[in-house]
Amino acid sequence: MPSVQGSVSSHLTATTSKASSNTTPPLSPEQVVAALAQVSFPRQHAGEYFWLKHDPERNPLTQLYCHIQGQSLLALPESYGVRSKVHEYGGLPYGLSEARIVWVDEQSQQLFCANRLTRASADTTRNLNGNGVNSPIDLNSLSVLTDSPNSRFGEPIFHPTQNWVVAIEEQHPEIKAQPIINRLVAIELTTGKQQVIACGADFYTSPCFNADGSELAWIEWQHPHQPWTETQLCKAPWQTGTILTKQPIFPTQHQQAASVQQPCFNAQGELLFISDHEGYWNLYLQRLDGQLQRLYSVEADCASAPWQFGNQHFQLLEQKADKLQLLICVTRGGQWQLERVTLTRDKQGNLLDQQVSRLTFPAHSFSFFAQISSLKRPDQPSKHSLLALVASEQYALSILTFDLDTQSADTSSAQFLAQGVYCSNAVKPETISLNLKAHQVEGLFYPNPMLPQAPLMINVHGGPTSAAFPGLQANIQFWCQQGFSVLDLNHRGSTGFGRLYRQALKGQWGEVDLEDARLMVHWLTKSGRILPDKVVIRGQSAGGYSALRAATLGYFQAAVSLYGISDLQRLATSTHKFESYYLNWLIGDPKEDAMLYQLRSPLYSLNQQAKLPDLLLFQGAEDPVVPLDQVTLFAQHYRALGHNCETVVYDNEGHGFRAFDNRLHQLKTEYAFYLAKGILSHGCH
Repeated sequence: MPSVQGSVSSHLTATTSKASSNTTPPLSPEQVVAALAQVSFPRQHAGEYFWLKHDPERNPLTQLYCHIQGQSLLALPESYGVRSKVHEYGGLPYGLSEARIVWVDEQSQQLFCANRLTRASADTTRNLNGNGVNSPIDLNSLSVLTDSPNSRFGEPIFHPTQNWVVAIEEQHPEIKAQPIINRLVAIELTTGKQQVIACGADFYTSPCFNADGSELAWIEWQHPHQPWTETQLCKAPWQTGTILTKQPIFPTQHQQAASVQQPCFNAQGELLFISDHEGYWNLYLQRLDGQLQRLYSVEADCASAPWQFGNQHFQLLEQKADKLQLLICVTRGGQWQLERVTLTRDKQGNLLDQQVSRLTFPAHSFSFFAQISSLKRPDQPSKHSLLALVASEQYALSILTFDLDTQSADTSSAQFLAQGVYCSNAVKPETISLNLKAHQVEGLFYPNPMLPQAPLMINVHGGPTSAAFPGLQANIQFWCQQGFSVLDLNHRGSTGFGRLYRQALKGQWGEVDLEDARLMVHWLTKSGRILPDKVVIRGQSAGGYSALRAATLGYFQAAVSLYGISDLQRLATSTHKFESYYLNWLIGDPKEDAMLYQLRSPLYSLNQQAKLPDLLLFQGAEDPVVPLDQVTLFAQHYRALGHNCETVVYDNEGHGFRAFDNRLHQLKTEYAFYLAKGILSHGCH
């Protein structure tokens, strides 16, 4: 059970939403938390589809699923978790070849490998996984590739012609004072021999081979940079038994800094990648003669911030010397689209023409696309089997597959392999863009369907270099049903609006994010959309920091923080390696700008104002990013100054709550808090 300080009750009184009384019943807290189960990282190979699902109501582990012979089923027994903890946030934890699958075991963080069964052999290997359904993985062939208890692995890939797997290794020393080492390693499949192939940089991601395996490319970067500020694309000739001879590809020494991500080789051996050096994350190609070409020139981002490794926002469909056709994800105004780009080239490889069309889907208006993969249909060479992670205003994250002909825009074959929660009467967001003289402010506004003027909940996303999710979010629908209008804020620094908008947060965290929140509240008030005396701000992690800082400055009527940061100086010296220099970019140098750190820290900016907002804090006892004592100390100071602050601490939880019961308790407690403070009322709708 969580430990609770303060007077908040976790009792939930059921309510009925008039907006949905004639369609579907309002969401219950249990349904909302169940809807937090998420699918991720879909991949396909040899006509089979795989993806991950984390459903804490059923299993605390992240599980691998597959779709085979018309059925979606667990690919591994329930006792097997598939998840990488490299960089703490992880990413793609498995890789596929024609004959094998390799994955990161969630509990040990080691690499496991097993044979993939052909359909014929799967038919004769029933109940192999104890689930009563044929499995595509032969656990009798299971081998543990690595035995490094102090190491974590991630993003494993197979060599296309040799018995090697390449992966990220993150080595954690037994003595905490020693540095964590990140590198690329190769493991020989038959002997388990392991060798380092790239080292010296602080971080590595995105290893990929060319078609014949003669070259390997990857992304690396050094402190103090983050992968969304400055990275470098490298490649090297493949060889075993030695460190690879690295060649920087982009940017080179004389080119401007860029965030480069998602490299891959085409059939001709040219490198494609996404870079933001011209203002937006656009798609580029480096020809064999070294010339750089922007394949799709658009004033919009075609990728998101790479907090996790393994993103896929584009796929090649057709690769010829004179023609390229590709699919690419594009975000505009906080909403994602899937576009097909057809390029013609002359004999020298120069671009001659570009044709762009948006893919639409019958009966669905998707607002989110990511993790797309394609596979040419062997029976119909002009057709491709597509797999994507999608969401819409009515569907939560789902896995979608469809066939696409290079000569047609027909997507009528689309079907869900894993369907997220569906809400037929979902409140649809309005895209708000405040075009001010000095800058713009972005956000998605969910108006209360029954109240022309309603209490406002400002939701601040994490990161803070991230973005509001444009697909169905059951928790936002729940709050709308309880009486709120919700603003999902994309403050300056958010992704999806170009490099300049993202860079506007540099040195300004704790300032521009709250200024943008207040500007949005002002505009909504002047527009007659909200009740200005009933505004709350909430957020998780970085968004939780914004909520805490808003509270200490006396902004709004209440604030709710989930594992938010209260002491920036402490965070700068105690956080994990991946973010250990992030605050240098967000605030400044911890030593030279120590006074600024104190000024922006909620803990040190508390004062005895007559009234500060009511505050509710949630925290995991084992959080490696925001230590528990930060929240405890802040709450003590807040209460000592005569302000209302209630805290809930969950044992066995880290930075983000994974247990179903804890998620449910958190939602019910937050709702009771709004009722107790008079921001919501039982009969308001």
